[in-house]
Amino acid sequence: MKKLIIFTLFMLQVWIATAQRNPQKEILVFFTEGAALETKIQNDKTITLPVFSSEILKQNLLRLGLTESSFEPANPRFVEADTLKVLADGTRLQQLNMTKLFRLRVDDDDARNTLIKELNKIPEVLYAEQNGTVTPYLIPSDDRFNEQWGLRNTIFPGRDIHAEQAWDIFTGNPTNIIAIVDGGVDVNHEDLNEKVTGGDTGFGWDGHGIHVAGIAAAESNNGQGVSGVDWNAQIHPQRIDNVQDDVDTYNAIVDAVNFSPNVHVLNHSWGLTFPDESPGRNSITVRQAFALAYKANRTSVVAMGNHQQTNPGVVAFPAGFDNVIAVGASNIQDVVAGFSARGNHIDVAAPGVTILSTFTAGGYGNNSGTSMATPHVSGIASLLKGFNANLSNDDIENIIRLSADDLDNPGAGDGTTPGFDQSSGAGRVNAERALGFLVAPFSLNRLSSQGGATFGSPTNYYNVLFLTAAGLSSAWYSVQRYEVRKSVTFPQSYCQFVGAWGRGVGTTGWSVANPNYGEGFCEVVPGTLTSTGAVLRTYVYKVYTILGQYVGWYPTSPGNVTFQYSVLGIPNPNAGISGPSLVCDNGQYSFQTMPQGATGIYWQSNNPTNFPINSNGLATRVGGFNGGVSIWGTYLGGVCNGVTMTKPVHVGLPTGQISGPSTVYPGQVYTYNGTFHDGTYAFEWSVNGGGSIFAGGSPNNWVSIYWNTDGSVDLQTTNQCGTTYSSLNVTVSSEGGCDPCQRKRSEDHTGNLADESLEEENISGILAAYPNPSDDIFTVRFNNELEISKPISITIFDIKGQPIKLLSTDKKKFTFSLSEYPTGLYYLRADLLDKRAFVKLIRK
Repeated sequence: MKKLIIFTLFMLQVWIATAQRNPQKEILVFFTEGAALETKIQNDKTITLPVFSSEILKQNLLRLGLTESSFEPANPRFVEADTLKVLADGTRLQQLNMTKLFRLRVDDDDARNTLIKELNKIPEVLYAEQNGTVTPYLIPSDDRFNEQWGLRNTIFPGRDIHAEQAWDIFTGNPTNIIAIVDGGVDVNHEDLNEKVTGGDTGFGWDGHGIHVAGIAAAESNNGQGVSGVDWNAQIHPQRIDNVQDDVDTYNAIVDAVNFSPNVHVLNHSWGLTFPDESPGRNSITVRQAFALAYKANRTSVVAMGNHQQTNPGVVAFPAGFDNVIAVGASNIQDVVAGFSARGNHIDVAAPGVTILSTFTAGGYGNNSGTSMATPHVSGIASLLKGFNANLSNDDIENIIRLSADDLDNPGAGDGTTPGFDQSSGAGRVNAERALGFLVAPFSLNRLSSQGGATFGSPTNYYNVLFLTAAGLSSAWYSVQRYEVRKSVTFPQSYCQFVGAWGRGVGTTGWSVANPNYGEGFCEVVPGTLTSTGAVLRTYVYKVYTILGQYVGWYPTSPGNVTFQYSVLGIPNPNAGISGPSLVCDNGQYSFQTMPQGATGIYWQSNNPTNFPINSNGLATRVGGFNGGVSIWGTYLGGVCNGVTMTKPVHVGLPTGQISGPSTVYPGQVYTYNGTFHDGTYAFEWSVNGGGSIFAGGSPNNWVSIYWNTDGSVDLQTTNQCGTTYSSLNVTVSSEGGCDPCQRKRSEDHTGNLADESLEEENISGILAAYPNPSDDIFTVRFNNELEISKPISITIFDIKGQPIKLLSTDKKKFTFSLSEYPTGLYYLRADLLDKRAFVKLIRK
């Protein structure tokens, strides 16, 4: 086999000078180091040639029969300064330095596949892969209809994208641009000539791009021709019908992203193919361009492919890439077309059989294919972005999925099980419902949550190829992957909950993909989503070089992850029930905001005998009842029919009790536990006997008391209805409890003190403080026999165990002040070499 490789590559040198290129017979090779470009002048012409500076690389290539002259630059137009692009919002996007990408030709298929494997074993090679071209997903049709049934189906009403109803909400934003990455657009067509902005001129692929562009955004409401889904969006054509290879396809996508920040949607009605034009070829080079688009917050809409009958089960690309909307084709009866490719990666279906649109020679024609289905979805995506500019690409994708009409029903002829399926995904798209989700009474909340915790154990060490991942050079690394989760509670409740999803753009966590392009990743853990909250997850990596040198946490450490997510639904009225939280005699209650269409409210109380509520929400106290009750009202009619909201209310005098031990060791905390405490209570603590009050918590419903002799805790609790008196007798005993300051303790994840055991530690011989109690200044002394080999960390805690002051000393005696803190009881902890010593501090 090695001889075969060498012979084939010997023929390469003749091909470079004499043969026409065939990308299907080429290999793309990206070198991390040791390879560069050099510009020379030969025969009065400027040429760019590869130069290999690494002798090791030269030797490794020579063993495969390769020399510098075997390669030629794959992307000579690339400028190294383009490796970093800063968007208007400050987002920094990395591209690979494409000056290090080269190509070489190998005619024999077996030799080419073997050589790719061998090249990928060379340390200086980041990746080597098959080069190739793309194929449009088009099935021509001779039938012609004088109507666009995909927008308005008059034969089978409702089995369309509901475009007319959607246009009643919004017809598009003229600043939006849809990039048609395809076969070019006829700028002279009467239904396109005022829409095209920038991009490539001319067209090929028998007008494929013209047809696609008209479906997405033909000039509309102008009395001629056809209508586009987005009436007002502009069209930016990027031709790939005449490209040489995957590098040119990469450049076309990047050029579309770079053309304008208003290129929000990119339409891809094509697929990567093998030399025999069969589907399923993948490309790291092309995938990088899609990653760039996603990180720039652009929406990529792609066709699933038309190979279900010829190559069933084959995943076509780019439909198989992450972070795209993959689209299948449905027919006029809402049945998925037989040619439309299936797979778990599909998102939605759209009309794609006998679709009328703009065509060559300034005319109109019908075509079929997932190529025709895709621009229907691109048009909807553009409408959504034009209506709400704050939407992210993940918002657009999920709204399109959640608003789709399920095709899994007997009438559609596509099975009987509702929900996702491999032929239509979430269903056939519905533009009216998608836009309706952005209109009241629906509410879309775009939220963020900081921090997270690892879930389960990390993976074993394995190798990952990171490409254009922020902070990392593009290379192979050895990693451990950690799943990071965060439980979130939604800030409002919903009477009609649509869904929630993670947003990758802005999330500081990556996916599990390999190769990994550093795209932000956040998803809802399956089975955790409710109308009140969800569990989010992403992944972070502990990264090492292949040689084992530690690099760091990427993109961040678990505790520093930022999760971005969105929640959609019809919320319950934010204000809820208005009315007093404290009732002495009676109170009036009402819903501060009535939901849309509500016709009335049914009022109830959990104590109708002592706290009856009439149909108007008027509550009247009966007798001398004191305590907490709940009142609630249930909506009648409207979008929130049957939803109940509850309000806690306290009736009459304060009720509750003092909480704290009755047999104590000196120094304890006491609290008042009252039902439905609303913050309007006043507290007056006092002690009989030898107790001294040192601190109180806001709103003074707790105190810390230092006991000298037996006594009682007395409390007067006052609200607007009067005062309640309560008392608790306390016996002081050295056997009555364990001083929390003398327990062996550790810090939990919040920084609070947590008991490890109830064993007491004799600290009297290690650490002492005086004068104690003291007004301000404390002196701390360590035992003279204690050897201090390094500074001792000192932490001061308040009565609740919260750290309030950090100190450090290498002396056996030092002083410090607590004058900035209120009178009360404090603890001092000294972290020694093999133990922790505690002492109690009392500030008078």
